[in-house]
Amino acid sequence: MKIKPRQYINFFLLIVSGLFISYTVQAQENSGAEGQDEIKTALYELLGPSAATIEIIESPMKGVYQVDLGDRVLFVSKVGNHLLLGDVFDTQRRVNLADEIKQEKALAVVGEIEESDMIVFAPEETKRTITVYTDVDCGYCRKLHKGVPTLVEKGVKVRYLWFPRSGINTPSYDKAVSIWCAEDQLAAMDDAKLNNKIVNASCNPNPVADQYASGQRVGVRGTPTIVVDDGSIIGGYLPAKDLLARLGLVSEPIANAATQ
Repeated sequence: MKIKPRQYINFFLLIVSGLFISYTVQAQENSGAEGQDEIKTALYELLGPSAATIEIIESPMKGVYQVDLGDRVLFVSKVGNHLLLGDVFDTQRRVNLADEIKQEKALAVVGEIEESDMIVFAPEETKRTITVYTDVDCGYCRKLHKGVPTLVEKGVKVRYLWFPRSGINTPSYDKAVSIWCAEDQLAAMDDAKLNNKIVNASCNPNPVADQYASGQRVGVRGTPTIVVDDGSIIGGYLPAKDLLARLGLVSEPIANAATQ
């Protein structure tokens, strides 16, 4: 079976149900540093040059390695002449280890960013904190922002980080810079999100490019992406009442999130 370079991320090894995918490699099972080298070689053959920056470390399971792909974590085991790629589940704690590692990584990445480099809508008393990767031109981000007053009223601190989906030095990037460089950042954010009004401005340094890079490390694929203070990640928009329910601040039905 020939797998395209990025297609592998759509496959999962479901340990509890016995489903798996395999890719033939010319190597024998090994362990330790030599085993890691053989797995990295096999992944290079499978994925091409994109595998050069892959980080491989030992996992809690003997003979299984943890592979950090930057925006995703997979587990790899070499059995005979087969390479198994996928997720691993802790059946005692009933958690997906890949999701757990991704959440820990998201908290660590966001924790590296000073709050002074974020645009923050803060309540008088903070009960929960969410950090939102946002794009000025994202419709769902605008819908989320309409609910910010409700979130703040209920004790949620909303911290914005920039993730212009079109990339650096694009119109969306320039709009983000303009908002950051505004004399009143909160008012500028409101005007941009609620009234589609932006006053061009520039300043150096600004944190937009660094925050975009941090979003790539977290694995942001669409906006809004919400990193909750407990490490959980909400990939998309939720109405304020549903977000408050997800945060345990109200008892309401929870909707599915949506991204752009």
